[in-house]
Amino acid sequence: MRIIILLATIFLIADLIADTAIAQQMQGPELPAYEIPLRGMSKEDVSEKYGQPISTSKSTGEPGVSIWHYNQFSVYFETNRVLHSVQIIAL
Repeated sequence: MRIIILLATIFLIADLIADTAIAQQMQGPELPAYEIPLRGMSKEDVSEKYGQPISTSKSTGEPGVSIWHYNQFSVYFETNRVLHSVQIIAL
């Protein structure tokens, strides 16, 4: 019985290692990192540091979420604060 448990554990670990290796290969090459706005920054801070966005979307939902679009990233605001920033990657 111990041998069966040991073999099952070995196969499970080997499968996990293989899945990790495949996931790392699928990530692709390293991409250049751009400095993007950090969570909690105000709209005023983002505007001062990165300039005016190329375009914006109107606030939707409650609390209101709006998006500012720049060349290299988009910034999601909840009311007046950065909720999340996303780097844009051209494929």
